[in-house]
Amino acid sequence: MAYVIVTVTFRCPGCDQSNVEQLIAETERFDSEEMARILSRQRFCCQLCSRALPDGTPANAHAELATPDRLEHLGFPFSRPN
Repeated sequence: MAYVIVTVTFRCPGCDQSNVEQLIAETERFDSEEMARILSRQRFCCQLCSRALPDGTPANAHAELATPDRLEHLGFPFSRPN
C-alpha cells in the first residue's frame, strides 16, 4: 500500500485569496485519472473566508508519493516498519 500527497491550489472567487490544501490518499497503485475523478467530487472551502467553492472553480493539483518523514511532518501518525 502506498500513500500519495495531493496538493490542491486555488484562488477563492469570494475573497480573491490563494489557498493550498493537502490531501492524503491511500492507494495500491497511482491512477491519475481516478485521482482526478475523486478530486472533482471533493468539496473545498476557502480556508480564509470559509465559503464553499462553487462548481467549476479553477484549481491545480499536484500528486507525489508520500515518504514517512513527509507524512509525519504533515501531522499524520505513521508507524515505520521494523
